[in-house]
Order: sequence, then structure tokens, then C-alpha cells
Amino acid sequence: MPKPQVSPRKSLPQRETIRAGKDRRKKPISKRTAVNPAQIKMKADPFAFKRVTNLALGVQRLRESAQRMRDREHAQLVERINNGGRGAKASARRLKEIDKKLEHLLAPRQRQLEGLVFRDPKFPTVLTARAFEETVKKRIKSKKPKTIVMFDIDHFKKINDTYGHEIGDQVLKLYTETFSSIANANKGFVGRLGEEELAAFVPIGQKEASAFVQAISKELVKRFNKNPALKKRIKTIPTFSAGSVAIGRKRTYESALQLSDKLLYESKNAGRNTLTTATLKGNTHNKIR
Repeated sequence: MPKPQVSPRKSLPQRETIRAGKDRRKKPISKRTAVNPAQIKMKADPFAFKRVTNLALGVQRLRESAQRMRDREHAQLVERINNGGRGAKASARRLKEIDKKLEHLLAPRQRQLEGLVFRDPKFPTVLTARAFEETVKKRIKSKKPKTIVMFDIDHFKKINDTYGHEIGDQVLKLYTETFSSIANANKGFVGRLGEEELAAFVPIGQKEASAFVQAISKELVKRFNKNPALKKRIKTIPTFSAGSVAIGRKRTYESALQLSDKLLYESKNAGRNTLTTATLKGNTHNKIR
């Protein structure tokens, strides 16, 4: 009786496309030129995306190497089965060992890669623009009250021009850490949408938005006063402007972000250091500090 022939298993594709760190807005917000956060972060930290790329390539090479080992073992397994089954159990056991070793090697690298892509490479307390969008869209369907608050540091370009980008980065670090701290305390999170433009998603109603922004302002002053090195250089902490929008059932992420961006620029036109909130009776302007 002829021995059954086992067809060799087709190898998986040798390459996987890994896109890391490309955070772009799908649509420009407002009529001004759309900001590409990826380009901004490359300019601010030219090594950030190199780290992501190198890690992604390392993961890809590990996968390719493991796949070649699996292909060789599978070919030997097929050959042994076709020759009567001698050594087939050892080959099958070897395949399992390869899979286990691959999982052990890849798991920490994959988690690290996902963390780098999910978090802003330079300011890890905030999400990237893409991660912020994806996370908001997952939570926007909740029936609980929820609000998006857009922030922008006032005269940030002047800080960079006067004191240099190193001081500008210190100011950004202070802001991102403070915003994230208050947002996390309210079970929310913050994303970085532009160089000095941040957005917070918090499960609070529009009435609580003002108190939320005031809490951020107070915490900023508190942390600034505990940072003598930064305080010595810039004397006073820069103010910020904000636009707040409550997200109802019919409002999409894109429409909420577009409206909060419009309200933010109303705050700028109202003299900065202002929170503009959308209400049923019209937009309201309140000084932050």
C-alpha cells in the first residue's frame, strides 16, 4: 500500500509591514494649516522615531528568523512522515519549542514597541494623536457624561525664540505631566495633537469643565514654584487657553475636536488665558487665572 504523501506547508510572508510613529490627523482642524505631529516630534527629538523604527525592525527580523527555522523543521517533519514517521515526534516537539522561544523573545519587545507608538516618544505621560483618537472613539459610546478640552500654551513660540528649545521642552514637560495628572485623577487622559497643543478627554459634564481647567491651572503654578531651575530662567509660568465641548450621543469625535478647536481660538481672540465653553445659550468665556 503506497505511503500517504503530505504536502509541504506554504511559508508565511517573509516580511510584515510595520508602521510605527506615524501620527497624522485625518482632516485639518479649522481653516489654518493642519499640523502633522509626526513631523513636529521628529524636529523636536530626531532620535525618537529612530528608536521606534529600530525596535520595529528588530521585531521583524526575529519573526523572519523564527519563520525560517519553522520552515526547515516543517520540511523535515514532512519528510519523516513520508518516510514512515521515524523522528516525526522529535520534529513536532522541536516546532513547539521554536514557537515557545519566539513568544518569549518577542513579547517584551512587542510591548515596548506598542508603548512607544501609543505614547508620545518625548513626553510619555500623554498619548500620540492617533492613540488619543482611537481611545476616545472607544469610550465615546458610553452613556456617561464626557467632555473634550483642547489646550494651547500662550505665546509658546516666543518662549522658544527667547529662551531656546531646551527651555521650551521643559515647559512642555511641565504642562504634559500636569495635564495628565489632573486628567488621570478624573479618570481621563491627554493626547498631544500639535507641538504645544494638547487635548483631554474626561468623563465629566460641561458644568465641571471649568473646575477641571482651574484645577490644572492651580497645579501648574504649584509645580512651577517647586521647579527653581525653570523658574529662574522664565520668571513666570506661561498661561494657556482652552476650548471645552461636551460630547452628546450624536456628536462624533471629529465634530467634537473641530468645535473644541474653534472654541480654543475664540479663547485666543478673547485675550488668551481663557476657557471658552459651548452651551445651549451660546459660547461663554471665563478667565482661567
